[in-house]
Amino acid sequence: MNKEYAEEVAGRIIEQLRQGTAPWQKPWKPGELRLPYNAATGKEYRGMNTIWLHMQGYDDPRWMTYKQAEAAGAQVRKGSRGTRIIYWKFHDEQPMTDAQGRPVLDDEGKPRKVRVELERPRVFTAVVFNAQQIDGLPPMEAKPIGPEPERHARAEAILSNSGAKIAHVEGDRAFYRPSTDSITLPARHQFGSADAYYATALHELGHWTGHESRLNRDLSHPFGSEGYAREELRAEIASLMLGERLEIGHDPGQHAAYVASWIKVLEDDPREIFRAAADAEKINSYVMAFELERAREQQQSTEAEAPAAVEIGQRARFTPNEERAAQGGMTIEGVVVDAARTQAGNIRYRIRTDEIAPQDGQPQEWLVYTNHGSIEQLPARGVEAGPTPEAAAALEEAHRNAVPTYSPLETWQNLEATARELGLVAAVRLNPDPDAREYRANFQVSYTHQDGTPSGITTGIFMDGKALTGVNGERVSPFITEDHESQSIDLRTALTREREQRPPVLHEPPEVGSMTPQRTYLIVPYREKDTAKKAALDAGFRLQWDKEAKQWFAPEGIDVKQTALARWLPENTKVQVERAPSPEESFADAIRAAGLELDGLPVMDGKIHRVAVAGDKGAERSGSYAGHMEGRLPGGFIQNHKTGARINWKYEGKVDAISPEERERLNREAVERAQRRAAEVAAQHDAMAKVAQAVWNEAAPATADHPYCAAKGITHPGENGLRVVPAAVSDEAKAAGVRIAKNPREAKAMREAEPEARVFIAGDLLVPARDAEGKLWSVQSVNPQFKGFMKDGRKAGLYTVAGADPSSFAAVLENDPTTPLVLAEGYATADTVARLRGHPVVAAFDSGNLDAVARSLRERWPDRPLLIAADNDHRAEKEIRPDGKPGVNVGLKKAQEAAENHKGAVLVPSFGERDKGSDWNDYAQQHGDEAARKELERQVAQAKTEAAMNAERMMMLAREREAEARDDPTTSADDALVARERAAAHDLMGRAIAGGTEARAEATDALVANATGAPRPVAAVAATMDRTNAEQGDEIKEQRQAVLDGHNVSTESGRTAPDREAAKPARQRARGRGAEL
Repeated sequence: MNKEYAEEVAGRIIEQLRQGTAPWQKPWKPGELRLPYNAATGKEYRGMNTIWLHMQGYDDPRWMTYKQAEAAGAQVRKGSRGTRIIYWKFHDEQPMTDAQGRPVLDDEGKPRKVRVELERPRVFTAVVFNAQQIDGLPPMEAKPIGPEPERHARAEAILSNSGAKIAHVEGDRAFYRPSTDSITLPARHQFGSADAYYATALHELGHWTGHESRLNRDLSHPFGSEGYAREELRAEIASLMLGERLEIGHDPGQHAAYVASWIKVLEDDPREIFRAAADAEKINSYVMAFELERAREQQQSTEAEAPAAVEIGQRARFTPNEERAAQGGMTIEGVVVDAARTQAGNIRYRIRTDEIAPQDGQPQEWLVYTNHGSIEQLPARGVEAGPTPEAAAALEEAHRNAVPTYSPLETWQNLEATARELGLVAAVRLNPDPDAREYRANFQVSYTHQDGTPSGITTGIFMDGKALTGVNGERVSPFITEDHESQSIDLRTALTREREQRPPVLHEPPEVGSMTPQRTYLIVPYREKDTAKKAALDAGFRLQWDKEAKQWFAPEGIDVKQTALARWLPENTKVQVERAPSPEESFADAIRAAGLELDGLPVMDGKIHRVAVAGDKGAERSGSYAGHMEGRLPGGFIQNHKTGARINWKYEGKVDAISPEERERLNREAVERAQRRAAEVAAQHDAMAKVAQAVWNEAAPATADHPYCAAKGITHPGENGLRVVPAAVSDEAKAAGVRIAKNPREAKAMREAEPEARVFIAGDLLVPARDAEGKLWSVQSVNPQFKGFMKDGRKAGLYTVAGADPSSFAAVLENDPTTPLVLAEGYATADTVARLRGHPVVAAFDSGNLDAVARSLRERWPDRPLLIAADNDHRAEKEIRPDGKPGVNVGLKKAQEAAENHKGAVLVPSFGERDKGSDWNDYAQQHGDEAARKELERQVAQAKTEAAMNAERMMMLAREREAEARDDPTTSADDALVARERAAAHDLMGRAIAGGTEARAEATDALVANATGAPRPVAAVAATMDRTNAEQGDEIKEQRQAVLDGHNVSTESGRTAPDREAAKPARQRARGRGAEL
């Protein structure tokens, strides 16, 4: 489980615990609470997922994944944030192969799968949305609350069927005592309602399940201890679940005594809440299993036995239908079904073997007797066991005649679905077992593992829909179950018991050679570790764990063969090797999970490869990855430039242990590889710089009528350093690797024919990419449909300049110290801002390069105000990504990060919800240049207000400090100290006044600049004021702390606060002007 996810969940629960709003802390009236369930499948969420989804605060308990909502014809609302849940996978399916390793095919020619138990469960995540976040779903149907007598009867049946010893005494204490395995409750009349009584009783029954003979939890801790609080947490969560499912409500009781302990437990171990919720689910399932009758009621012998369509004593002759026999393999059982249809099914009748017309191949030695739907068959030659169409027909007939919710067909469908979920293949037939008469089961379900191995699990289904499940002839439960949930629980329990009786299946042979020979190592699958540990304790020793070998072992001197642990010895363990995914396959999965589109496997050569991401159009490739297979551990990185996500990946498959010497060698080789790779990349960059210079030298200046310039309103591209790809180049440029194509199709063919050449399309706009020294490293090709850089060329930290000749950019900044550093993503945006503000603007090409360019500019001009004109990808936040998460406003996010890292400010264009624009160029085209200027003024005004408020806060602190010094009731010995404090107050007041004056002056400059077109632009004002605000904010924090600490900070230089404190005369006085109070 992801550590961050566990901490997020635990942190949210701790917050609710402190507020008293955790789900199990609040009282719930009967029928008031509905726990979350999946609206598509109808299944309730289990364990921690139940609690986590309920904590999200929605009134509707229905949840769905994004795809489930789409399949239902609904739509997740834009901007909705999904909720992450986790689930565990305990088995996997792999293709079945024969002895020669060839795939085994089924009747339809498809590969058969074999179920492989995982030694350790795998954790997966899913993102779900609440019904209140989804449009197009029908309104939630109200859940009817059962009548009070019925609800109380259900709870009473659970208490009675559990067999728990329950004593009622006068008093106000309710508790479970492990030493006597008994529950003590107050007298029933002491409870305010029957619901309250049953809620309390079931809470204590939850503790009762922890006995070593049941679920075997640790109940040895005394009241008030941390261990006691852990158990109480499990019981409270289980009580919440039981109260909802039994419709009796939930009474949290005296939970306040445990809150502090719960918080401490979760702060120390965030995963504890997941373990507690899982145990609570086990408690809930264990207790709910008692909601069954102790024995099935005997059939009433007074029911009518007369045929409905045949008079008493009349005999009928039945002949199997030839067409049905040909289609479905009709057997004698089919005759019984036809007879049942004719004679009303639930009556007494006989079919004699001599009264059945013979059918080809049909044996005649049969005697069938039906009484209330019970069928008995004597053995006959040629009868094959297994699924029969006759059983299906009988189930359909019984379903039509059944009372609602008492249908054997519905029971079969539930069992079949549960079996499929558990990896079993279920088959049903009419019950051929004479011994079944004792229980009168009409249908028998058998189960087969997906590898073809028959299981020892069987279920008998009765005509009224009830069921009884057993393993190898032993009942799972002493009760016959009637509700589907209990039937599913019995089947799960049966599978668990059968696994305990079968040797475990591992995925790898045990590495016995690497283990200490004195120990006896065991092969214990993860799911059986608790059973093995208990078996060891029963044998008189503790099972121990070898961290290096990752195996359980019995200590030296233990003869494991004489204990119940013998079945986990390596020689008794069937080993099945599970092929782990290769590094390439694992990396491919990670690449696709990040939203990148990848065909086949990734190229693991250590180089960057560009690919498309979800949502890319045409030739767009907004994703990149690089992977390597070098060294001991394969690794790489993945980047989705559209979402801003960057992932460092490493292979999580099994690797062999290595010695310290080998590790040192591998580290040394890794350093050498990195150095070689850096040298190769530098050489590539140098080579591409030469190609870029070659095409640049022969390119003509661009004009305003270029399609891209015309579309974006770029009026002076040639004067500002942009050029156009020529129709042809010289032989010298060709020798340097330059190729010119007429159109994209020709360019693609030329690139495939000459992969080492760099192909440009005639007429494309060329934007130079230079470093801070002015060197040309690469060029960006731009047309109305496409932007792209040279393959293998450098981009990080490179930029161009809009609004001026790039060669004169440095001179402009040096000549006017008030000109700020203004940075934008694309060239069109930079050109627009430069036109609006009247000074050069740097274009970093994309959001991922903003930080590197800002760093480069800040290093050269450290004291210059920095302003970033951000792209506002506002529509992305309202879209749902393929992984179910909301989109990211990458442009704004990256601009804010760069501004924070390099002490800058951000200007963000504002758009309406339906506006398609995202940058300042779009804003100016949509609203006009004047509106764009006003938008900047609005942001400057906001900065001005913040600056004025900071100045006012400083003034108030200065006055408070002055009052403190003036009213200080000290002696003349403190005169020097008081004088210093007054001096500090006056100094602070002076800075506050200056700050307010500066804020007003900056605002005036901004207004004047916009009114007159003076060189003091709004952008510079905003940047300066942001920096002033930050400095004032720091000053306010320092001075506020000085006031709170009793003037621990002053303008006195050369002495630290502790030094000054030590120099003060010892004195006692009250704090503040209200000291006399």
